[in-house]
Amino acid sequence: MKAFHLLSPKTQGILWIISTKLSFVVMMLIVKEMSAYSSLQMNLIRGLLVMSVVFPILLRKGKKSFVTEWPLHQLIRVVLGFIAMVSFFYAYRILPMAKASALNFSFALVLPIFAFFFLKETVKLRRWIVLIVGYIGVLIVIDPSFYGFDWAEGVMILGVVCLAGDALQVKRIKTDSPYTMTFYSAGMTIFLLGTYFVLPLFFPSLKGEVFIPWEPIQEQHYFILGAMGAVAFFGHYSYIHAYRLNRLNFVAGFDYLKVVFATLSGLIFFGEIPEWNTLMGGAIILGCSYFLMRQEKQIFAEERHGG
Repeated sequence: MKAFHLLSPKTQGILWIISTKLSFVVMMLIVKEMSAYSSLQMNLIRGLLVMSVVFPILLRKGKKSFVTEWPLHQLIRVVLGFIAMVSFFYAYRILPMAKASALNFSFALVLPIFAFFFLKETVKLRRWIVLIVGYIGVLIVIDPSFYGFDWAEGVMILGVVCLAGDALQVKRIKTDSPYTMTFYSAGMTIFLLGTYFVLPLFFPSLKGEVFIPWEPIQEQHYFILGAMGAVAFFGHYSYIHAYRLNRLNFVAGFDYLKVVFATLSGLIFFGEIPEWNTLMGGAIILGCSYFLMRQEKQIFAEERHGG
């Protein structure tokens, strides 16, 4: 661990983001496999398991570790993060892994817009052109004129936008520890989804399509659900470190790893062969993200020499 801290912040950020992407894909594989439980129930289970890990850690650190110095930013972050995760859990279960990850990959295109408007990070004309081309790639993946617009695709895009907003708040919250931030994220998930599942117990008339009942957890699923909680905790912890250590635009460029991991996983575990529009649109998005990352390296080098 000491050797890890000797690495440059840029290298540490890259390693953290690789861990985040791999953790996310593993979690989505588990969600897709555990189809016996609704995506909302899986999200609540994730929140409870993460809380079971982070709460004892904060308890040992003392009461002050539960207190945030950025209440408004934390509130915005946890709400956006909650919407993003619910969206991803739903979309990855419905869509093929390759298509879902290709749309999720548009995060690398959305984040520069947020960074430009809210953090005043540099976005030159070349970058705007690349972003526009990247959005064309997103449209090719969706291909509404041929396949029709799928509701799950819209949910995925909503999740991407919310995740970009979440990343923006992570960058702004400078002093809260990753454990504190993970605690608030898990707490919001437990509060909102706990309320969702408890309400029908007091108001039976609410049961139906809107309020999906809680499905009893089968004993043979304990281990895999526990693994999901561990992966979720590590992924969220890595995510916070990655976005604090580097510029948002630079780290977002590594989102292509999610596409690679997810496409291979979908092929190996579910026999999903990507459609032509997914491959073509994904390739365009991948190419654009590569150019964005190259531009970020140039900006980083200029700032380094200029400083």
